[in-house]
Amino acid sequence: MDTSYYHNFITLVQTGNMTQAAEILHITQPALSKQLKYLEAEFGAQLINIKRGQRGSNLQLT
Repeated sequence: MDTSYYHNFITLVQTGNMTQAAEILHITQPALSKQLKYLEAEFGAQLINIKRGQRGSNLQLT
């Protein structure tokens, strides 16, 4: 496993926003989403919950 996935996950949690985290990390949002799915498969659990509403998306740790 690429240890940068952990760093990127921490950045995602700190920002609470997939697009903003991807911009900070200089990667695309789909690439960050793919890394998150890889980590979830590795741990066998959902790591975050994405709630979409009128005010945009909200990330919550599970």
